[in-house]
Amino acid sequence: RLARLSAYGAQELAAAARLRSLRAALALVRALCTGAREQLTSGPRALRTADDDPVPTPGDPLQHLVIRRGPPAPYALAA
Repeated sequence: RLARLSAYGAQELAAAARLRSLRAALALVRALCTGAREQLTSGPRALRTADDDPVPTPGDPLQHLVIRRGPPAPYALAA
């Protein structure tokens, strides 16, 4: 009986894995189609040359980095 249940469980796991892979493939196709559709509607992108204005750089990448020192907040409030 245990072997039969194990075989059934293995079949269920294999079926679930196939279903997950099919869902992932479908999501990928949808994303690719959406991107292709947006590219068709927006037209071709112009190539950048040396005379163009530089691309604005995003702010400092460490700007929103928070370094906490000391115990976590709940312990600090209880003390």
